[in-house]
Amino acid sequence: MSIAFSLKKRLILSYFEKKKVKTPFDEAAAEGYQLPADAGINVNNSHFFTASNESGETLSIRLGMRNNSDYEIFVLWRSRDGRFFVHEKDSYSPAECPVKFTMLECGKRWRTEFKGVMIAEGGAGASAGASAGASAGAAALRDAEICVEFEAGLPIYDFVYHADRFNGMADAIAREKWSRDFFTELGRNNQRHYEQTGHLSGSVVIGGETFAVDQPCVRDHSFGLREWDLMNDHIWLCCQRDNGEALSFSIVNYPRMKRIFSGYTNISAETEAGIGAEVGAGANRTLRDYEIVSYDPAAGVGGKVLQLICWFPSCAGAKAADAKAGDGNEKRQKMELTLTRTDNVKCVFGGGKYVFQEGLADFSISIDGGDPIHARGTLEYGFNANSVRWEGYSKL
Repeated sequence: MSIAFSLKKRLILSYFEKKKVKTPFDEAAAEGYQLPADAGINVNNSHFFTASNESGETLSIRLGMRNNSDYEIFVLWRSRDGRFFVHEKDSYSPAECPVKFTMLECGKRWRTEFKGVMIAEGGAGASAGASAGASAGAAALRDAEICVEFEAGLPIYDFVYHADRFNGMADAIAREKWSRDFFTELGRNNQRHYEQTGHLSGSVVIGGETFAVDQPCVRDHSFGLREWDLMNDHIWLCCQRDNGEALSFSIVNYPRMKRIFSGYTNISAETEAGIGAEVGAGANRTLRDYEIVSYDPAAGVGGKVLQLICWFPSCAGAKAADAKAGDGNEKRQKMELTLTRTDNVKCVFGGGKYVFQEGLADFSISIDGGDPIHARGTLEYGFNANSVRWEGYSKL
């Protein structure tokens, strides 16, 4: 990289470190956030649970709230035998919204409920590329009721305040040509976003059949400006293992800032016994770098297979087989991922301006060349309706 890039990145990292000291993370304010009465229609308050286990079960529930607008929802249940159920409609009026989130204990416990209609999509993969609720016959509709509680396993991870080095945003800002207009637009896209790993328990009742929910979970909360047409495209992936380990990675392109990536993991293969032992559930580590190995937009559906590499810092004293020298000669571990999508549902937001392909996937994960680790989770592609704006994720 050029000297100018390095200097700009150093300035940005220094800015974020000073911000964390000057205005520390306020957990109570973030957890209790409500939309201000004067918030515009593009200001969003979104809660999202996604919980998967290695047997193939997944429960995902999202509620996106806006003033003077319908609420956006996403509800999905996949049983271990491959049956797949999704919400009937993508949006509801606030008075009729069937999804509810309730904080039980700040930073530790939440409940989410759904009471409404879901669509039986058939076997695994039957919904790939189809819109939620599209052309559903009466025989496919099922009355459904969901009540689950989330219990935290680790503290909240805010993507600014708890990232020990905010490389993804700093790189993206440093790559751009700086101007007053650039920083004005950067300030306009003001959004808070954090996640938390834990466990989800409760029940899903669909068409009179009861499924027990007892699986690892990632809870997501974001609020602030979310204008769907502002994004060009994005990828978000999130997986869980039965032992409580998790991985979250996202990358997004905007018109004036490209390839912003962020993420964390507590998946590990570090013990004195050597690579392959699983002891990483105790702490999240911020992802330092990434490489997309294979990616196919597939005409706005997203490819069935996604391959990427992530690097994350080694634990103190770890003997990484393929450590990558980082800032300050930090030792890093290499995580190679192959995701294979098994199911998918299409959701349209912003009056058709932006499309989500919300998929479920098998994850094969190898750390420093070790034996593959299996996980299950979400593979989400997002595309602006204007395909000319799709950027892709190559660093070149």
